[in-house]
Amino acid sequence: MTELKFANDLKVNCLLKNAIKRTVNSNRIKSTVQVLLLLCVLFCSDINFVQAGDNVRLCDSKDMNIAKIQGNFNYSPLTKPKDKKYKSDNEVTVVGVISATVIESVGFNRSGFFMQMEVRSKQLNVDFTYASSGIFVQVAELGLFNAGDKVCVTGVAFENYGMTSLIASDIYVLANKVYIRAANINIALRDRNLRDTLERYEGMLVNINRFVNLLVTKPLHFNKRYQRVQLLLSYEQLNLHPHSNNHPNSILAQNLGHKNKYNRLYIESIDTETTKQRAKLGVFESIHVADKVTNLMGIIDFRFGQFRLLLLNPVTEKNIIHAHEEEELKPKQAGNIRIATLNVNNYFVSHFSGDVNPVGKVRGIKKPALQQKKEAVLAAIISRLNADFIGLMEIENNGFADGSAIQRLKRLVNGKIKNIDDHYQVVEPKFDELYQKKFLDTGLISVGALYRPNRLTLEKAFVLELPKQYLREACFSKAGSSLIGKNPKIWINKRLKRKVDKIKHRRTLMAILTDNSMNNGTRRKDKSKRFLIAVNHLKSKGSACRLDNLENQHLTSNKRVVNQGRCNSYRIMAATYLKQQMFKLSQQYRTKGVILGDLNSYSKEQPLQILTNLKPDSKYAYINPFSKQRNNNWTYSFKDLGSLDYILIEQLLYKSLIQQQVWQIKQLPIAILGSKALLPTDTNCDRCEVINNISLFLDHYPIVIDLK
Repeated sequence: MTELKFANDLKVNCLLKNAIKRTVNSNRIKSTVQVLLLLCVLFCSDINFVQAGDNVRLCDSKDMNIAKIQGNFNYSPLTKPKDKKYKSDNEVTVVGVISATVIESVGFNRSGFFMQMEVRSKQLNVDFTYASSGIFVQVAELGLFNAGDKVCVTGVAFENYGMTSLIASDIYVLANKVYIRAANINIALRDRNLRDTLERYEGMLVNINRFVNLLVTKPLHFNKRYQRVQLLLSYEQLNLHPHSNNHPNSILAQNLGHKNKYNRLYIESIDTETTKQRAKLGVFESIHVADKVTNLMGIIDFRFGQFRLLLLNPVTEKNIIHAHEEEELKPKQAGNIRIATLNVNNYFVSHFSGDVNPVGKVRGIKKPALQQKKEAVLAAIISRLNADFIGLMEIENNGFADGSAIQRLKRLVNGKIKNIDDHYQVVEPKFDELYQKKFLDTGLISVGALYRPNRLTLEKAFVLELPKQYLREACFSKAGSSLIGKNPKIWINKRLKRKVDKIKHRRTLMAILTDNSMNNGTRRKDKSKRFLIAVNHLKSKGSACRLDNLENQHLTSNKRVVNQGRCNSYRIMAATYLKQQMFKLSQQYRTKGVILGDLNSYSKEQPLQILTNLKPDSKYAYINPFSKQRNNNWTYSFKDLGSLDYILIEQLLYKSLIQQQVWQIKQLPIAILGSKALLPTDTNCDRCEVINNISLFLDHYPIVIDLK
């Protein structure tokens, strides 16, 4: 039992306050304790220790402080991570002021508080020039600890996956309402990158001023894995994916990948509830790639391999410096043919009274109000693209009847187009080409396409089945066999058969179309302008494939193939087969080939190189018109900017190319009327709204090409 003692000046010993807190947390509150707690609150602010004892002596000691625990390098000198020693041998005791508390959640894998030194001596600044003055303290139960509490913490120093922390065993509150100023981040001469800079401020309350040039690489988005609303910044320049202009495994690609990784900073709210996160970051909905942020105050944290700034207060427009105006969509000249592609990011309608897909599940937006906005966004984009043919990815695979997603999208787009002659029709294969004679594909999503009959005549539509992952045992990596003995097939089947067998490329939608433009007042088919267009969506880089074993990638590993993502060999297989079939079919139907869609490969990766490289023994190759447009040719942002979406054209068509463009949309006026229909394209309507952050609804930008 803690003994109550009073000093001559009637200030209460704060060890008693800590004991009372533990009593309160244990729900054993009696009237006497309540009185004592009141006394402590009244007398303990700005108090010093008055009772002699070990705890008092350690808290008053100058032998240890937060800067000494942090050290001048990336890890605490009390630990040796290279020798797998992640904790200090002995406990240490330090004093600091709590700057913020956090509760463990999906996106925050620990609970506790950040604390920071009030002052640093001149000698400490000399000896530990590059050491942070802040640290994270892991506490199972936060209890009554609040920001502004000056605390004495005893615990073990711990390197927690790159974040220097303390695992607290004892915490004593010394004073209340002690507040610290945010430190301005300064770039040191020795800093090789942004990570070196932020390491010196780990765990500290900081201010990012205008001298730290941070640019938006990925606008405001919701990270489903970690349940965090985030903004991704890069230092000094936009981070372009290493494989956009450099071949995988090349020195240039490796250097750029390293540079990108160590110059990232995520902006997040310190709150755990999504609604509070959105409220605090809501102003960032108007921010776009290449915009600059400044004067942000928060705490530097390190989680999941990246530094993060945890905002304590809501941001305002004053924190944003917009880069430049949006590049307008280039108009299509009369007589030219425009081809476009757009990933519609899981556009589903079955849960809004639409037809059911073969799997019976849904993705994407669940709320009717947001669905209405998304449909308005899609209709506005597609109508403004003014394409004669547009390929679509990630649309719900629920057939072609009136209740299907593709038919509803067609109606919405046509509702935005006043001239009936310019209305779209759906590219629909015959029913015997379809899965169960109804669906284009077998899964939740599929590709699709719209075309304008007043410009293109659809002669034939059919489905091309891309290769599946059926392999002999000899194809599998020997690494897997050591886990179960001699038969790697058992290892594969036991662990991933159910999951991996379902992973495959979406079926390719093939369309043969002929130009039927007006000639001397008469609409005639021009057989010399006959196109074979393949609409594709290749397997993504996320989940594992059987063919990953060819790259010595264990199927059970959480790590992706270092260079080109998972399923790269499977995408290579698809690209090879698609190129062969396009050559064969183009010869058969005497057409000029176009391959478009989301190919899930960056431009210098192997699948794209197979499609675009003309080797001596090759009879066929495609040209990527966007490869020469290096500045703004990115369509997608994950951690770096790059392009996964393409319109590849046959060499003979390249002579007819007029222009190409990635339409990087910043603002989009949409018009909605109740929940029934879209108003015509009119920005002066009664119910207009400007969408400032298109990434709330789409994660890919549309691209177009114009041909003579």
